[in-house]
Parts: sequence; C-alpha cells; structure tokens
Amino acid sequence: SRMTPLEAIRNAGGLQLKKKKKSRLLALLFGMEGELAGNALKAQKKALRTSTLSLTLSFFGFSIMMNFFSLSTLSTQYTYFEKYQNVWDIMVTLKDTKMEDFKLTEKLREIRGIQDCVVYQKAMAKVRIPDSWQSDELAALGGPAVLAGQAASGATDAATAKEAGAWLAEAPIVILDDDAFRAYCEEIGITPRLDGTIILNQIWDSLHSNFRHRIYVPYVKEAQDTVTLLNAKQESGQAEIPVLAYTQTVPVLKEEYNNYTLVQFMPLSLWEKTADHLGGAEEDTYVRILSENRTDPAEMAALEQEVGRLISPDYDMVSENRIQDKITNDLMIQGYQLILGGLCVMLAFIGIANVFSYTLGFLHQRKREFAQYMSVGLTPGGIRKMFCIEALVIALRPLIITLPLTAAFIVFAVRASYLNLSEFLPVAPVAPIAVFSLAILGFVALAYYIGGKKILRCSMAEALRDDTLA
Repeated sequence: SRMTPLEAIRNAGGLQLKKKKKSRLLALLFGMEGELAGNALKAQKKALRTSTLSLTLSFFGFSIMMNFFSLSTLSTQYTYFEKYQNVWDIMVTLKDTKMEDFKLTEKLREIRGIQDCVVYQKAMAKVRIPDSWQSDELAALGGPAVLAGQAASGATDAATAKEAGAWLAEAPIVILDDDAFRAYCEEIGITPRLDGTIILNQIWDSLHSNFRHRIYVPYVKEAQDTVTLLNAKQESGQAEIPVLAYTQTVPVLKEEYNNYTLVQFMPLSLWEKTADHLGGAEEDTYVRILSENRTDPAEMAALEQEVGRLISPDYDMVSENRIQDKITNDLMIQGYQLILGGLCVMLAFIGIANVFSYTLGFLHQRKREFAQYMSVGLTPGGIRKMFCIEALVIALRPLIITLPLTAAFIVFAVRASYLNLSEFLPVAPVAPIAVFSLAILGFVALAYYIGGKKILRCSMAEALRDDTLA
C-alpha cells in the first residue's frame, strides 16, 4: 500500500541488487556466478541476519564447549586419574573413628584380592623454623614467605608466618598404622623403628616452576636429630620427637600435601604418646586399599562390597571406588555436553529455520531475477552454481568467523593450564565439530535445493511477462 503504481509496475518490491557493492573474492573464486551470488546475499542481508547470527553463535558455542571439556578431561586425567592410578583402588572413610579404636586392619589384609592396605589418620601441628635451619637452596630463593607469596595462584599462603625470629610453619601429621610405617621405612631405605618421625623435606619452588610441573627444593637442613612440634590449637602444648629420616618420597596414600608445610609421618604407637600434647587427631580415619586386579570394574565392585560387609556392621563408613569414580566423572561430563550441546543445536535450528524460510520464499522474491538472468544467457547450470555458492557462503560464514576465535581460546586455555599444544591436539574434538559443521552445511544445502528446485520448475517466460508483485 505504500508503493506507487509505477513502482509496482517496475517491480521495485523485488530483490534490489547493490550495484556499487561488488563481491570481488567470490568473483575471483567462482567467476560471474560468484559475483551475482554475492550481490544477491548483500541485497538480502537483513533477511539473513537471524540465520547468520544464530548459526555463528551455535557453532562458536559448540566448538568452545567441546574444546573446554576436552581440555578439562585431559587436565583431570593428568592430575587425578593417572596420578592416583597406582596409589589407591578403594578408599574407606571411617566417620568419627579414632585410629586406635579400629580393630579390623589385620582382617582387611586377609581378604582375598587385596594387595596392600594402609590405615591412617591426620592431625595438625606447627613447627618453628629458625633461619639457621632453612636449607641453603631455600635461603637462596628468599625463604618460605617469598615462595608462598609468589605462588601460581597469586595469593600468599597462610602456612608460614614470621614469629620471634623464626618461621612458624604448619606441620601436618600423617599417622600410619605400625605395619605400614615399617614398610614405609624400608621403602625409603632406613631401619624400621617406631620411636620417631619422618619429615617430608621439600618446598615448592614457585619462582621457577608452575603447578603442573613442580620443582621442589629442600625445606630444612638435614642436621637436626629432633623436631619440636607445637600444638596447633594452644600455645602451651608441644612435643619433642626424634627424627628418623628426611625424605622427599611420600608414602603411597591418596593425599595432597600443602606446598609450604613441613609434613610429618609417624607411627600410631608414637602418636598415642604425643596426642595429648599436640591436641589430638582429626575425627575420621582412612583406609587405603590396593587391589590385585586393578582393571576389572566387576571385581573392583565385588571387593568394595566385601570390604563393606566386614566394616559396616561396627563402623560408620563411606567408600570410594577408583574405577567407579572414573565412570561417574565421564557420565557427568557427557551430561554437561548433552545439555550445552542441546542449547547449541537449538540455536542452529533457529538459523536453519530462517534459511528455509528465506529459500522457500524464492518463488515470490527471485523468480523475476532469475528470469532476467536467463534472458541474457545465464543457463540453468549457472543458476544451480549460484545456489551452491550462496549455500556455501551462508553455511561457511559462521565457521570462518568463529574458527580464529576458537583457535585463540585453545591457545589461551592450553597456556593457562600449563599444557603443551602437542598434548592437547591428539584429544582435540575434531570429529564432533566436523559433524556439527557438516550438519549445518547439509541443512542449508537442503534448503537451497528445495528452493532452487521450485525456481527451476517455474516458467521463466511467464515470470518475465508478469509485471505484478505476485
């Protein structure tokens, strides 16, 4: 109703090509048909805005999501599953149970299928470290506070503090059952004894290494025969304990130790003599079990049930299964991918629906355009080539826009995770992203096939003679 009769006769409401805007790249690649396709897409830029935006967001979101989860899975594999695959198979937490009250250690070790079993508990103490006791390597780096303040997390660590001319450091205590402690003594090459502590003599050099590839230096000089542990809760309690050895080898336990603490390993029989001075241990006791068959999920589950049948009648327990943890973690990641991938597919459907709407309107919008092209010599094959070029541009434009952004994200994320690009490339989600891209290309091609088929079935002579808007 806004058009004048003259405009209607001239078909002013049809597709208006922009003569001033030339598609040089498409013309260079595909010739005359490429330039005509590029001009047609520019003329319909507003009509295709929804499809361009939706397809770009869907492809960008899908590629970022898949790369993020691949990188996260790789990091978890390195820092958890591979790190602990030879450390534990079943972990049992005995709730509100003191280690000395647990009487089933020997029966656990007699269960068929158990290769090794360690019962342990944790406590917390403090220790004063005078400057003269610090190792030469640590002193050269500036002391504990410098390393803790320059940690990769960027935050200062509360495990060390200066007090009265000495560093007051946390000294976590890992209390092992006597048999496990004897085995640990043999592992580090000392005569098994139950009257002293073994000190984990290391501190993370955060100035010259990152959290994934840590370099450790000795914390203290290995000259003192005793260490004075302080009550972490009260200022008065303390205990002087013989030092059996300094080591940088930890017992095989599912534990993460603070990077700036002086960790102590001691036997239960010694702890029972010093517990009152140091304030007691934590409430829970832990049982670490290694299985003889470490790859069969069914046997691992059966062993976990057997352990539960022995312990659960007398103790409140919670158990973990390493293989089941891996399966659960994989299922959770698959669930996240399914939900987020569904959102990306919905965005893609919106864009594809817009393309279908556009192509199915060919009959009314573009029949005169193609009739005019054919009247000056463009063949049906040329029209099909134009359709193919337009479909490629609509489908590949989101990929061309998002691939550099995705590549930049991958490089940033890999560097932030302190991984090598060569480690990520073998697990890069190339196949899912390729399938998603081909699906978008296939649907866009289908939309153009349907629309183009309708165009080519029309009588071009009738279209040229028809000067109405319909």
